[in-house]
Parts: sequence; structure tokens; C-alpha cells
Amino acid sequence: MRNFMIIKNIVATSLLRWCSWPVISVSGFYYRAVCYSRGTSASRDSGYHSFKVAGVDFCEYPVDLDGYSHRITEAGDADADAGNTVVLMGGIPTDSSETFHWLVAELCRLNTELRCLIVQLPFVENNTNLTYSNSIKARYSGRALPFNQDIDLSSQPVDPRFDHDNQAITAAHILDVIGVTKAHFVGHDRGAVVFDYLIGANPDIALSYSRGSQLWDHYHDTWSDLAPELIVGPPHRQMVIPWQCQLLFFAVIKLKRPINLLSPGFVASVAKARRGTEEYDRKTHLLYKSVAVPKGIRSIIRQIMMQTDSTDEVRGRESLNQSQVPIMQFQGADEFAVDARGTLVSDQPYFGRYNLFANDVCDLYPGAISQDAGYRVDGLIKECGPYRSLCLQDNARLSRFCLIPNAAHFNVVENPQACAWAINDFVADFA
Repeated sequence: MRNFMIIKNIVATSLLRWCSWPVISVSGFYYRAVCYSRGTSASRDSGYHSFKVAGVDFCEYPVDLDGYSHRITEAGDADADAGNTVVLMGGIPTDSSETFHWLVAELCRLNTELRCLIVQLPFVENNTNLTYSNSIKARYSGRALPFNQDIDLSSQPVDPRFDHDNQAITAAHILDVIGVTKAHFVGHDRGAVVFDYLIGANPDIALSYSRGSQLWDHYHDTWSDLAPELIVGPPHRQMVIPWQCQLLFFAVIKLKRPINLLSPGFVASVAKARRGTEEYDRKTHLLYKSVAVPKGIRSIIRQIMMQTDSTDEVRGRESLNQSQVPIMQFQGADEFAVDARGTLVSDQPYFGRYNLFANDVCDLYPGAISQDAGYRVDGLIKECGPYRSLCLQDNARLSRFCLIPNAAHFNVVENPQACAWAINDFVADFA
């Protein structure tokens, strides 16, 4: 019987792979063409340049370190002091620098005294050549769809540059080269994990730290077993297989299954966006770039996911947790809302049965899975202009917890204005 199940799983995985391949390939070609022709605000993997986003001047320049040219994107007041310097890092699967273009533009208009430095997620460039270690192997297995059977990767060599701890060390060296010894930090997605390690090891460098769309210190191993039917936190094990990673992003962005990764409010707001507008650029960034990931980036995602896990990341941020650095968490308000089709939105709830921040925030929907009005506790939300603040527990480690309306996982792109207001307010408190 066991042998039969193994054969059945292998056959099912193969059929899924080959049936999905034509759809993903054709759609990927089309989406890449759309992104290529959309305008001038998109970053390039090579060829540093100046450009404008929403009227704000940006410039890109390289930082050469140990034979690799790292990308820095800068905007705002170049002469700003440390108290007005903000260092940002985005995540995957889209260009981690471009992810912050619109938020930085909002920040610079909101506060003209700020200097904003976007540090590319180290080595995550489409033209990066992988260099495998002779001795370091994958720390984590993969899981093949559709039945989540384990894939042993223990013999697979890895490129150790994509260990988040090593990326943090590289990021610290980059900041040292450009003379940043103290600043405010903003991380999103994988960028937040890298900054968790960087600031945990170097707490004196951070005047404040705003982290978005990344679980904090509360996660149960069993929750990963729920994927892909119910995704709580990033599905590392499914993303470790490149074709599966591509299929997952196509499914959650285009098919809205098994979850809807984008806020319905955001999708509605950009539905009629015209080419050449900021709204169109944000729309293509999420609706097209995220499902047209180049092969090189898919291979890099594999390297990342073979070397990390949610529980591993929770343990890794213990030093940060024990530090005195002021931390603000910002999440999309639509996390685990239910869309018009009855599908859960996104993957990082801040309430209920799968609350990833249970040690810090008051529970807005105690015992609930989704945002069910029947469970809601009143009086825990404070309106703060374009964003909201969720009430913290008395013993919370976090200094502030902000909710971004009409946004889910990709809140920095879905609603950059509200994110900018939340970050600027927090920076002002600790400048």
C-alpha cells in the first residue's frame, strides 16, 4: 500500500507539473512583455541610472564588495544626518528595490528632510551566478504538490550567500562602505528577515526598525502542514521547488487559489489604471511581475528556501527580541479577510486561531480563522489618518502595531501612502 501511495504521488506531481507548464510559460512570456514595455520607473538588473517616481528623483549606483556589485537606490536629502536617514530592504519574488519605489516617493514628499537608501536584497539579481559549496548542504526538505509529499534535499549543495544570516553580514558591510553607522530601518518580507539578523547582531545601528509582512515570534511547526490548502506564514517547503514556486504565485495572484494574495481593495483601485501612471506601475509590479519570475530568480528562491524555515527565523531573531531597539510592525489590514468569492486573503493573520503576533497584540477576532464580524472585539483599533493602530498587550515587545487599509501581504506596493505615514510617524518618535 505504501509503495502504491508513493507511485501515486509521483504520478500526480508529474501530471501537475506538465499540465501547468504550458499555461505558466505562455502567461509568463506575456506578463514579462507587459512589464518590459510599461515605462521608466522599473529598475534594471544592470545599467545604473536616474529616474523619477511620482515626481521624486531617484538614483541608482553600485557598491562593489568582494567581487560583487550590489545595488543601492537613493532618494531624498543626500546631506541628511543619521536621525533622518532611512535604510530599506524588500523581499521576493519581484525586484526587492522596486518594491519600495512608491513608498520612498511618498516618504520623501511627506518629509523633505529624509534620506532614503534602498539596499537590494543581497545577491538577489537575475544575473547572479550561483556558486555552490563543496561542504554545505540544504538544511530543509521540499514538499511536492499536490499531496505535500516530502522531498529529501539533504544531499543538495547550496550557495551559502543566500543564508539570511550571511545576507545580513553582507548588508552590514555594504552600509559600512557607504558610511551608514546609524539609521532608521524598514524591512519588508525577506528584507525584514535579513534586517532581523543584521540589527540583532548590531543593535546600536538602528534608531528604529519598522518591519512589514513578516511573522514575529509566534509560530507553530504544525501550521506549515496546512499548506497549500491553508497558508499560514510563507510556504517555504513548497517554494523550494522552482516550478512549484512559479505555480504557487500564478495560482494565488491570478486564480486566487488556495488563497488570494492581494487585497481586493487594491485590485479594484488599479483595475482601470492607465499605462504611464503610478497606479499602472504598481499594478504590473504585483499582477504581472510576481507571476513572471525569471528562471534565475526562481533558482535563487530555491537557494533561500533550502536554508531557512519559519521556526528557524523565529529562533534567529531572539537577539533582536532581547534588544532595546524600538520596533513597529505593519501588516495589511486585509490579512485573513474573506474576498467576494469566499477565499481567504493573504497568509499572515494578526488575530484569531493562527495569530502570528499573539505575544504582542490584543486579539481582534479571538478564536476566529477569518475576519468574522461575529468574533470581533470593539475598541482595539485607533484611526491614525491613512492607517490604523492595533492595541498592544501590556507586556508587548513591539512598540507599535499598524494596520494598512486596502492592503495585504504586499502592503508597501498596495498602499504605499499609508505605509509611508505609519513609518514616518514612527521615525519621528525616535529621530
